[in-house]
Amino acid sequence: MYEFTGRASRVLELAKEFCKDLGITLKYTDGYIRKIAEKSYKTKTGARNLKSLVNESLKDAYDDVLINNENIKTLKLTKKTAENSKEYCVE
Repeated sequence: MYEFTGRASRVLELAKEFCKDLGITLKYTDGYIRKIAEKSYKTKTGARNLKSLVNESLKDAYDDVLINNENIKTLKLTKKTAENSKEYCVE
């Protein structure tokens, strides 16, 4: 399971770079990383689906920023975000 959390952190670093290009600071909790890693582990497909799980949990936030032009400066992902993509925090 530890291997999955490390890989999830690396995937999130890529998401941070994308958000930075949009002028957004991406933050995430240890609970978010653990929950994403757990979801990936349970699929029994290895860590291949981590990127999809991260992108899935960011989908609603990206929509608010890119489509709805919400003025979001900081996006924080929590364990709740990993469970429901509409449960993200903004500043």
